[in-house]
Amino acid sequence: MRHRGWIVIAGLLALLVAGEAQGQARARIQKTAASPVSCTGAGAPDAACTGAGDVVVRWEIRDANNQGTVLTNGYELFQNASSGKNDHRTIRAILAMRLNEYLDQQSIVEPADATTAVSAQGANKLMAGPTSGSAMEPAFRNAVLADISALVLSTPRSETSFARRWFYLVDSGAGLNGFGADVQTVTGTGSDIAPVDSAPYARNVASASTTGSDFGIVGTQAWRHDRTAGERRNVYFKAVGTTQESASIRHWWGLTDQTLATMAGSDNPAGNHAALRFSSAAGANWSCVTKNGSTQNVVDSGTAFAGGTYYALEVIFDDSAPSVTFKINGASVCGSPVTASLPADGTNLRWCAPCGETTAAAAKNARLERLWVESLF
Repeated sequence: MRHRGWIVIAGLLALLVAGEAQGQARARIQKTAASPVSCTGAGAPDAACTGAGDVVVRWEIRDANNQGTVLTNGYELFQNASSGKNDHRTIRAILAMRLNEYLDQQSIVEPADATTAVSAQGANKLMAGPTSGSAMEPAFRNAVLADISALVLSTPRSETSFARRWFYLVDSGAGLNGFGADVQTVTGTGSDIAPVDSAPYARNVASASTTGSDFGIVGTQAWRHDRTAGERRNVYFKAVGTTQESASIRHWWGLTDQTLATMAGSDNPAGNHAALRFSSAAGANWSCVTKNGSTQNVVDSGTAFAGGTYYALEVIFDDSAPSVTFKINGASVCGSPVTASLPADGTNLRWCAPCGETTAAAAKNARLERLWVESLF
């Protein structure tokens, strides 16, 4: 007799997890509804058939509750029809990986179905590849930080670590709460905005109802733009906010070395800045604006501003290029990265969220949902 029986399990890895205190992950191995299948000639119904009369017994893997096939027709038993022996009833699991190290039961006796279970493991074990170096077969081991990096405190930059310098500002429903390496100063009348379906709590800051009244929230000059090797900070700014009005108004969101009053008071204020600006006097769209202390560079973003609509606004410095990337709602705008008229090397910057002014005798309202600023150090 020529007898060959094997099971090649390529998709079972997803079923393998460490044993738990309350139970184990299990897989059920059974014959398919269309089994057995007779060969009608060499190569049919499977390339491994050798001639008419051979029998192909097909098997499949299901989960423990038979809820859907995990892998179908992935392994088969071939029996030569001319043999008088009947030793095909036991199928040995021969795996592409050393799965037998992890299974309590490795043999399957036909016609009965068989259940395999992952061997019990100690607490806090996981099945994974090596912690470093070349690829190796998976094994149960203790978790390391790299295995669970997605669970580490996250920030707008996925590469952020505790070595960075950062500041986070958010409204809690009972005023602004700031955390980290800065403090905020509010100009105007503040109030909490209750959450709605489209937004959580926000802080509203209202101007007075006289022309030229300022409003907004700023930090200190704690964020340095430096292009010298070894001193590059790569300052990052992100704010989610808006103003309720779009007429007779100017507001800046980003970084500057000027006060709120100086920034808010002009479409082209003095000093250094890299910020997103909306000015009703300059058009209907957001603009990306950089200035190096003397020359201002203004680029239309192509994104219209709508009062009362929240925007995610980002200003990202790359001090080695050097350049600044502007983003609105996650999309790069203004042909970013921008390299023209960047703030002068060695400038200490503060954030604006926003720096705003009403240009008519009517009160204006800015709303800040949250803000994040960080640098390498």
